Amino acid sequence: MTVEAVAATVARLEKSWPAGWVCLTGGEPFAQSVEPLIDRLHADGFRIQVETNGTVFQDARFDWVTVSPKPPRYNVSPEFTGLANEVKLVVSKELTMAALRKVRASFPAFVAVILQPESNKPESRAKAFRLLRRALSEGLADVRLGIQLHRVFGLR
Repeated sequence: MTVEAVAATVARLEKSWPAGWVCLTGGEPFAQSVEPLIDRLHADGFRIQVETNGTVFQDARFDWVTVSPKPPRYNVSPEFTGLANEVKLVVSKELTMAALRKVRASFPAFVAVILQPESNKPESRAKAFRLLRRALSEGLADVRLGIQLHRVFGLR
């Protein structure tokens, strides 16, 4: 979609769902040039959140950045370690305590690391709770549990 088409779609949706924020996510937003879109949405009065896997950096004027490193290495470009507002780790089969420790050590202690169950399946939630308990018992700074409420409430 063109920048104009995205801006028009956001404006149309905003009439029914008033919001001050737009989140760029899905795939890897920084795999393409997002600065023109961010500039346009800022001009239209929106604040911009970007959710990135953290491997591709662009110097864009986003207002909030969520870094969500991916397995198996959970690598993050060094530019993001000082810019991230939060880190989200999807609790999948691949996520280990060693990976959680690595990610936690990559970011300042004041940046929350959020464990998000991959699904609402009991085993996914149970693993998230186990990792959270262990992180807390080991004294890892600011590790939290995040639940996808739209799944809990059956929203699409």
